[in-house]
Amino acid sequence: MVQAGDTLASIAERMNVPGGWQALYERNHDVLGADPNLVRPGQQLSL
Repeated sequence: MVQAGDTLASIAERMNVPGGWQALYERNHDVLGADPNLVRPGQQLSL
C-alpha cells in the first residue's frame, strides 16, 4: 500500500522491483493513471 511520501522510485527500491519504477508503473498504469509522479496514499500496487 502506498504511504504518505512514497514515490514509485522509493517503492521500487524498497521492494527490489526488477525494472525499477518504470516496471512498477507499467504494472500499475490502470491504478496510477497517466502521471507516474502522482501516487496517492492508500493505493494498492501490484509488485
